[in-house]
Amino acid sequence: MSRAAFAHYVVTRFNCGLYSTAQQDKHGHPLVPERWMEERLGLFERYCLPSMANQLVQDFEWLVFFDPATPRHHLRRLPVYRRLCPRLVPLFLAPTPEGWFQRRLRQACRAYIASRWRHGLPHVITTRLDCDDALGRRAIGYIQASFAGQASQIVSLVNGYRSREAELYCVRSEGNPFLSLIERASREMATVYLRQHGEWSRLLRIESDPMWLQVVHGSNLVNELGRFDRRVSWNRLREDFPWAVDEDHSCYKDTRRLSKGPSTS
Repeated sequence: MSRAAFAHYVVTRFNCGLYSTAQQDKHGHPLVPERWMEERLGLFERYCLPSMANQLVQDFEWLVFFDPATPRHHLRRLPVYRRLCPRLVPLFLAPTPEGWFQRRLRQACRAYIASRWRHGLPHVITTRLDCDDALGRRAIGYIQASFAGQASQIVSLVNGYRSREAELYCVRSEGNPFLSLIERASREMATVYLRQHGEWSRLLRIESDPMWLQVVHGSNLVNELGRFDRRVSWNRLREDFPWAVDEDHSCYKDTRRLSKGPSTS
């Protein structure tokens, strides 16, 4: 079936609620917004942004949701992000008293997707991606190749990597946080955020080389290493995540310039 039969949206929550509601880390300690932002921006620029900029298939839109109260000195980076990855669409999402995650994020996704529908578009694919993680550069291609006109189908790239400090592990996880949902386009679309990633069943499993990289670090809310994770060499990343190991990679150099902070001129 032709790719014109669907539209593909990768969806990332960046810092929604960080400046609007009290947040805690995985140890129950209060998050300091500016400290969290500085660390998360470094991870985003090191892993997530170059992973999307370097996708071999670029037929998608990347919806990245920010807290509307994000300080301007951080938002000044957005034009640079858009230059490095033209598929990135910055959007702003305010929390509500009943909670933003499940309901508000899905509503915002549906509203944006509906505004972009092509005439006669029958299907939509939505893919999860956390702002401190990365997709291998063939990942979008694998996800789209699984499309066969399904009315509703969860797709899982079951093989990936987890990194922690200087160690890299090969992981197999079916209910991972990189799932995609293929569904018929409608104003009541579920999107992949209808459920938490571990709550989906009846997965279509893609048995490929590892196609995602989950970064375990101090402020992760939930990520931990599993007892079946197998330690491997960082050289395994060179084919599908070259920016993560190669300091001569152009995207690595561009994002390292960002780490010095935006110009104040």
